[in-house]
Amino acid sequence: MDEHALRQLIAQVKLGGLTRRRFVQGLGAFGIGAPMAGRLLGAGGVAQAQTPEPEFKPTRRGGGGILRILMWDAPTLLHPHFGRGLRDFAVQRIFYEPLAAPAADGTFVPVLAEELP
Repeated sequence: MDEHALRQLIAQVKLGGLTRRRFVQGLGAFGIGAPMAGRLLGAGGVAQAQTPEPEFKPTRRGGGGILRILMWDAPTLLHPHFGRGLRDFAVQRIFYEPLAAPAADGTFVPVLAEELP
């Protein structure tokens, strides 16, 4: 497949004569992967699919439904003084919100506190 044939295929996708899926499958037959095929379509000016808007919009902060957490291992304790490891601390953080939390640069950021002295 030469450049001219590739440009013709991109033009067919633009005009609607060829679907993006067929385009990617056709290039896959020549050993060109899906990410590269997507890049070629983007460079050719073919519109990409839009990401859907999230359906849920809470009316107020913290309002709206069940909180589900998927973890590789269940926490053993919810008591902050006896918890060991990340699995316990991640779940404890939900129940025991701190006054302030450390930021990446070493400073503290208020969480429950309004301001830091």
